This record gives sequence, C-alpha cells and structure tokens, in this order.
Amino acid sequence: MNKRISLHGFIVVILSAIFFGCIYYLGFETHQKDFIGIIIPYATGFCIYLLLLYKFDLSNYFYWLLGLGVVCRVLLIFSFPNLSDDIYRFLWDAQLILDGQNPYLLLPENIVNVANQELYDNLNSQSYYSPYPPVAQLIYTVAAYLGSSDLQIFSLVIKLFTFLAEIATLYLIINTLKLLKLNRSRVLIYALNPLIIIELVGNLHFESFMVLFMIAAIYYLIRSDLNRSALSFTLAIASKLLPLMFTPALLAYLGIKKSIKYLSLVGFCLAICFVPIIIGILNGAFLSSVGLYFQKFEFNASIYYLLREIGFLIYGWNIINTLGPALAMVTLLSICGIWYRFRYVIDRDHIFLFLLFSISIYLFFGTTIHPWYVALPLAFCLFTEFRFPVIWSGLIFFTYYNYSTTPYQENLWIVALEYMIVFCILILELRKYQTKKASLN
Repeated sequence: MNKRISLHGFIVVILSAIFFGCIYYLGFETHQKDFIGIIIPYATGFCIYLLLLYKFDLSNYFYWLLGLGVVCRVLLIFSFPNLSDDIYRFLWDAQLILDGQNPYLLLPENIVNVANQELYDNLNSQSYYSPYPPVAQLIYTVAAYLGSSDLQIFSLVIKLFTFLAEIATLYLIINTLKLLKLNRSRVLIYALNPLIIIELVGNLHFESFMVLFMIAAIYYLIRSDLNRSALSFTLAIASKLLPLMFTPALLAYLGIKKSIKYLSLVGFCLAICFVPIIIGILNGAFLSSVGLYFQKFEFNASIYYLLREIGFLIYGWNIINTLGPALAMVTLLSICGIWYRFRYVIDRDHIFLFLLFSISIYLFFGTTIHPWYVALPLAFCLFTEFRFPVIWSGLIFFTYYNYSTTPYQENLWIVALEYMIVFCILILELRKYQTKKASLN
C-alpha cells in the first residue's frame, strides 16, 4: 500500500512539474501568432490537468494540487500578456482618466497625437469607444498611476490585483462547496484549469473579477446575507455587464418581497458606479460600442454561424446586422423562459444549475466567443453535475489558430469540431441528469 501511494505520489509530482513547465512556456515564450508554440504546451497541460483530476484520489493530494494552481498564478504575475493586445487599450483608457477625460466619450482615432501615437498604433480598437465597465477602469487607472506609461509595471500591477481576485475566488469556491455539502476537491477543476490560469492571470482578461463577485453574490445569497450579496452582484455587473442576465434567477430564488429590497440596493449601487457610463449612454457612445459585439464582431460562434450561412444562401450577404440583435433577443427570451418554467425550483441546490445554463445559452447564441468567455460557465459547473465546460475549455484554445493566419481567416472546421464535441457531451450529460432525476422521483 505504501509503495503504491509513493508511486502515485511520484507520478503526481512529475505530472505537476510538466504542467508547471507548460504554464511557464505559455506565459513567457509564446506569441499570439505562434499556433504550434501555443497549442502543444496547452494540449499537454490540459491532458495532465484531466489526468490529475480524474485518475488520482484528489483527497490525498488536495493541498499539493491547490498549491500548484496558486504557484502557477504567482509565476504568471511576472509575465507579459503576449497572447492578447487588450492591454494597450487598458492603458489608453487609464491615461485618459488620469488626464480628467471620460473614455466612454472619446474615440481614440479622434484624439491621437504625437504623444500617444505609439500606444495608438498598438490598439485593436481604434474606432470605437471604451467597452470596459467601472471596476475594470478603476483598476486600470490605479495601475497606470503607479506605473505611469511603463507597460511592464502597468501589467504587473493589474496582475497583482488579478492574482488577489483569483485567490479570493478559490477561497469562496471552497466555502460555497462546504455550504452546499459538496466535495471541496471540486475547486481543483477551477484552480488547475490551464485556460483560467493563462487567460485570466496571464492575459489579464477581466473575467477573473466577474467570476469572483458572482461566486460571492451567490455565496452570500445562500447565507441569506442580502446586503453583501447585492453589493457583490453590483460589482460583478460593474466588472462585466454579462451578470445582468442572471437577474431572473436571483428574483426566482428570493421571491417578490425580498427581490424588491435586493434590486433596490443593486440599482442604487449601480447608479453610483455607472455615472461615467450613463453620460456615455446619454451621448450614445457606450451603447454603440456594446452594439458592435452583436452587429460587427464574429469569432468562434456556433448557432450564429449556421444561421449566417443560411442567410448567405437566401440573401447573398452577411446578415449579422439583423441576425446578431435577433439572437440576443432569443437569448433574453430563452433565459426568461427558463426562469418562468422553473421559477419554483430555483433553490440553493439548483441556482448554480440555472446560472450555468443561462450563460451557456448566451454563449451558444453569441456572435463572438473568445476562449476566456468560458471562465464563468466553468466556475458555475463546479457546483453542478455537468462538466461540458471543462472539455470546452480545452477545445476552445484551438481557435488561436485563427490568429496565426495572414491575412486573418477563421478556420470553421475547428469551430465545427469544437461545438460538435461540446454539444454531444452536453446532450449525454442532460440525458444522464434526467435519468438520475427520474430514478429519484
């Protein structure tokens, strides 16, 4: 027995070392256009991730593997986000704020000058207003204040904030699992996921804060601490606008009377947080940038791509201007329909299930699905029996192939294979869930 445990322990150490090496390579040695350099270490790290989760007794290695996830995050604090160019827009917006300007009212192409020309040339968003909500802008501004125009220091400061957010997320996940009487080892699905480590800490995508505040909102909701839950939900929306879609589930959980108090507090806090954006909305600027996601941008979509091809056959051109908003409306109606159909069974044991399917519906109908968008469904799935986001987080990284082509051209075969596998796993898990539910009734 001891020899077997020792052998297993040795294997875990070796796999952990290789996993750490893959994360190091992805953080420090890769570039967005180097698809082979990206996918080989990522696929290797992801396979090790699955082995560690499903082939070993996690209770024996819980602290070791949790520590591995933390150490990998510490490592990437010191790397530069080579797989994303969003950092240049972060700095651009922060410098505007430090100069007393409102980034929701100014187009970069209208205010470029000799002083900011170099930064402007690196922007991937020169012709639209800032889409980043208040919490993100606050952190970017603090980082710019401390780092001035030095990109390395600017990146380091944001990564320190992101690292702290990730540690807080892991802490809250463990406590929420305990509250729901679920195995604490489930936290490792999030803690060790290569996509989470690389995209959130490595590439500075703000999903880390959205995940943190959404988990906090539900944690305090389950504990009946409505004030902290409402504040956390506000901060989640102020980090990314997406959590607005979860309002129906929260209303169903709370009931009418408690919902009035809850939404009043959320509305009051949002009004304070969103003052700069409200000015942008009144000016039409902020909504025009948000609208671009539904009417212009296309990346790694599923249902939208199928409908787009039908549109080409019927009309002869890309109908994204009408199809994008139409699918957004279908998403809204679908989420509200699920809420209405199951409003009486959204309790502490099922709320994460409804949150998971709400965000999944949004992503399945979306026109633009970047790899880091899977962070939220991955976090929610920990509290359910569904694991399709885990596989999705591995497959979606293959879309980095699109950045390696010159001129840019999306490989739809990769997209088709990705979603075929994800939908097949989802269908199988739904059938298993229904069978299990029927057997209990």
